[in-house]
Amino acid sequence: VLERFAPPHVLVNGDGDVVYYSARTGRYLEAPQGIPSRQVLALARSGLRLDLRAALREAATTRRTIVRENVVVDEDDQQAQSIKLIVEPLAERGKG
Repeated sequence: VLERFAPPHVLVNGDGDVVYYSARTGRYLEAPQGIPSRQVLALARSGLRLDLRAALREAATTRRTIVRENVVVDEDDQQAQSIKLIVEPLAERGKG
């Protein structure tokens, strides 16, 4: 049930590597041509990358949830969609 109704999301470690993908992330992430990468910034679609980079950095620094409204992400068919981007730091294992 969660996979059907939860918004698309990924878990990323402190190095920016994706460690878990939910369903339906293809509208926001895509594999670039060439050598495979798990780096979320390399996978982020056009329009998402800059906001995502800034939000990841801010969340890591402040340890707070960062919300960016009206982030415009380009899709395959040259259309764009506006999304809400939420970056939420998770507690590290053993640190509560």
